[in-house]
Amino acid sequence: MSKTLGNKISTAMEARSILAQCKKLLGRNYKVAIRHGWQTGNYGSLVDVACELQQIRNNYGPAWLAR
Repeated sequence: MSKTLGNKISTAMEARSILAQCKKLLGRNYKVAIRHGWQTGNYGSLVDVACELQQIRNNYGPAWLAR
């Protein structure tokens, strides 16, 4: 799913790209799935980008997902 798998996300543009990939995979409920992964560590079908999603949470905070 991600071309940056295992790499550090260094820009907001890269973070938005990961979120766009999640949206394409899961549809309009992608934020619910991401938030669930952040809260529980269970990323389900997003396991391929779990590292990147955790970096996004750590770098930008969970409130960033609401934007």
